Amino acid sequence: MRQGSSRVVSWPFAMLLVAIGGLAASGGVLLGWWEARAVRTTEIFGREILDERTLAGSGAWSGAVTLAVGLVALVVGAVGLLRRAPARRGPLALLALGCGVLALAGVAVGLGQGGEAAARALGGAGREVEASVAGGLVISGLGGLIAAAGGLFGRAAASGGALETVDGA
Repeated sequence: MRQGSSRVVSWPFAMLLVAIGGLAASGGVLLGWWEARAVRTTEIFGREILDERTLAGSGAWSGAVTLAVGLVALVVGAVGLLRRAPARRGPLALLALGCGVLALAGVAVGLGQGGEAAARALGGAGREVEASVAGGLVISGLGGLIAAAGGLFGRAAASGGALETVDGA
């Protein structure tokens, strides 16, 4: 006995994922991407913390790229939800996928730029600068991943349901 195919994901759901992913990717940039600390070691006091800051991702070019593509993904998701013309679904889905991948690339580069950003913000004579990953970088990465997944699902929905399951006996 053979049953008909069932769609795994719908176009509106895919575009909702893209919009949420874009919001998270761009919002994460505005939160802290790195925790920076300036320290000094002296013979009397030992290791002392001179300054501690949370640095936003917008302070580095990778954060600016992630912010921009996150906002584009947010707009693409909103347009995809409001305008459901089948002829425009394929290009919108590809644009959403590209935005998600670029956001992930920006986050990957941002992982290595923490020390550089910390040195610019807190560096000075006699100071050692340390940097660690903050929550905003993780949020931006998850946003990029969600937007890319939405783009993939949207591509499948636009092509007539390439991500379909067929139940049969």
